Amino acid sequence: MKFSIDWTVFLDVNTRTKCDKLIDKISKSLELELTDVKIEQYWKDKTLFKVNARSDFDAPTVKDALFLVMTTASRLAHAWIVAVPPEEPQWEFGGSANPGSIRLQGIDSIAFAASNVRAEEQSPMVLQQ
Repeated sequence: MKFSIDWTVFLDVNTRTKCDKLIDKISKSLELELTDVKIEQYWKDKTLFKVNARSDFDAPTVKDALFLVMTTASRLAHAWIVAVPPEEPQWEFGGSANPGSIRLQGIDSIAFAASNVRAEEQSPMVLQQ
């Protein structure tokens, strides 16, 4: 089964270069690739950069996906507030890191939304010969 995690991260850095470096550090910590990365200076607080990104992964079951999401999230923060996922078929849940529990310096706050990818959302496979 295919799953995805949508990340929203606020970075407390003062340049775009530092922001890019911290995003690379986050990706390495997660041990998942970050795709569809969108970066913008946060309009409410110009000292923060808002980053939206996505990580896609495969898991054999919903239980395995839940375990992977939570172990992955624990690499960024040791305490999370998590909303309980509903039953299948559309599985989704989210969480936000407790203040003071974030492991990487430069991250002001972080939240995620995880879900299974429905068949119509998956990109078509292209067979190459």
